[in-house]
Amino acid sequence: MRVIGIVGKIGSGKDTAAQYLTKKYKFKSVNMGDLVREEAKKKKLIPNRRNLSKISKQFTDKFGKDYWAKRAVKKVKSLNGSKFLITGIRRLEDYNRISNTFK
Repeated sequence: MRVIGIVGKIGSGKDTAAQYLTKKYKFKSVNMGDLVREEAKKKKLIPNRRNLSKISKQFTDKFGKDYWAKRAVKKVKSLNGSKFLITGIRRLEDYNRISNTFK
């Protein structure tokens, strides 16, 4: 299994790079921000930056700074395929969880 993590600042082209790799090389993509947006939807909150930041912080405060990375790892493992992208890596803890899981 090949897993590539894409990191970068807001507006740096992470999603564009992910779209290119999924289209050209058939990678499957897991976006950590989408996982947070799913929680906002469950809570019937508007998925704006303020609400998403609040939700993200609530979960990381309660379950650890690598919580969203754990969710991304779980999602990758649930998908069929051999090539995956994980986008939206924000913390060293996220990187460590993902890289230690997939080597």
